[in-house]
Amino acid sequence: MHPHFWTVPGINFPIRTYGLCIVIGIVIALWISVRRAKRVGLDPATVTSMSVVGLILGVIGCRLMHVVHYFGDKLKTGEMGVKEVLEMGGGGEILGGVVLASLGAIGFLVIFRKPVFRYLDVVFPPMILAMGIGRIGCFMFGCCWGGICVDEAGAKSIPWAVQFPYGSPSYKRHCDEKLLEVPDDLMWVSPFEKDKGPQPIPRTVLSKCDIDGDRKLADWAKTAHEYVQLKRENPQAKELEELEKQVMEKRKALGPRSKPELAAAIHLINLSEREGEHVTNWNGLRKLADSQKSLWVHPTQIYDAVALALMFVLLSVVFFRSSKPGLVVVWAMVLYPVNRVIQEFIRGDNPHDVFGFTISQFISATIFVTGIILLVVLSKRCQVDFDKST
Repeated sequence: MHPHFWTVPGINFPIRTYGLCIVIGIVIALWISVRRAKRVGLDPATVTSMSVVGLILGVIGCRLMHVVHYFGDKLKTGEMGVKEVLEMGGGGEILGGVVLASLGAIGFLVIFRKPVFRYLDVVFPPMILAMGIGRIGCFMFGCCWGGICVDEAGAKSIPWAVQFPYGSPSYKRHCDEKLLEVPDDLMWVSPFEKDKGPQPIPRTVLSKCDIDGDRKLADWAKTAHEYVQLKRENPQAKELEELEKQVMEKRKALGPRSKPELAAAIHLINLSEREGEHVTNWNGLRKLADSQKSLWVHPTQIYDAVALALMFVLLSVVFFRSSKPGLVVVWAMVLYPVNRVIQEFIRGDNPHDVFGFTISQFISATIFVTGIILLVVLSKRCQVDFDKST
């Protein structure tokens, strides 16, 4: 798992591995699509424009499906609005993006009176390949993980099982489900979500904060801790006013500091005053976090990447050997849902909340049935064309 690929020197701009894989996939898919369009006499500019429309709508659809799926009830009650959705980080479901991108591409082709099936036949196989490359980004980020595969002794039950590190989505889920226990030293009260109580220190905070040896910060944290403790034990104490004054003065002397840095310093003071042996420096907490792993799980991201690459090859064979417009698209509508349904049975992240299936399985089943119907229609048309020719 390597969510962070590189930081651009000078401007400190982080390049995420997942985003990089998505960009690489899109560039490769567009390059292949343009080359194939030229080969079969279609307009490369139309392919490019259609792809841009599909990309924009794909991003929107991916995000929209995630929000509606997981926060639909809050949207209905008004607990969440547009502002909350825009401020919310991460999360997306690729099938929502595929469906909306496909509808957008079809709409674009219809508006400009282009042969819909011929252009879709060109772009669908490369799009499948791009999705496979994107799955490598999922693996690097740690999302879309597989189901648990351990034996009775807790060892991996298959040779290629993987573990994800502390702070990864699978680690968090296993902790939430009480399958793992987070060391007490790594539990803190987040400065951003105090109402949630103790929770694991985010991995990003552990990696970014560098507070060891910062005497001014440690001194402020100690004074702030004393103030909080005294206020909790004796709200009427005369010393409170003086302590509060010291806290304010020392905080001002610190200069600009982020909330995580301040919270980290307070956490270390709290650890130093607990009974028993505890880690009392930030580097020690990082080492402790590095020793934590999720349970052994299926690398479903890699399964899917391989399956989608093979699907790209099969659809490409159909593309080059068939002269019937729409056959590539129809076979994609049949093959992809089969793969996705199987993947969802192996995955361990998506809830089975739609008639006992995941929402992706339900949508895939709908696409599959539509694909079978279209395949039958195309087969009959091929037979009619053959009869006429004879």
